[in-house]
Amino acid sequence: MLGASGSGKSTLLRLLQRFDDPTGGTIRLDGRDLRLTDPVALRRRMALVPQETMLFDTTVAENILVGRAGRHRGRGAGGGQGGRRGRFVRRLPRGYGSPVGQRGRLLSGGQRQRISLARALLRDAECCLLDEPTTGLDGRAGTNCSPSWAG
Repeated sequence: MLGASGSGKSTLLRLLQRFDDPTGGTIRLDGRDLRLTDPVALRRRMALVPQETMLFDTTVAENILVGRAGRHRGRGAGGGQGGRRGRFVRRLPRGYGSPVGQRGRLLSGGQRQRISLARALLRDAECCLLDEPTTGLDGRAGTNCSPSWAG
């Protein structure tokens, strides 16, 4: 979602994921009131790229693989992603095996965001929620947004 600061983007995403319920009215998904849907089952159907990226003090690959439990190394983070995806990772000293540091401090904001996007895409969820997905990207990357820049 993109929009002016304070316009309710993050609030809407919280409502869609049932972290909060509306105090009035209803939010429907496929015609069904979300309050009638199990929150855990609902969240399994979604992938989220938050405005503030959450990375763990481990490698690039392991941070991406968080998006899909049970995914094996060779087939997950870097495998089958094609052309431009992963270009920045190949420039890192150990590629997908490069450490990211606590909260991703060893990476730029744009690199952290790309990892978050790759994680969401790996989930292959029915619905992908993007809260200001271009936060941290440089101007050129932010205007050329397409799934190919996510890795």
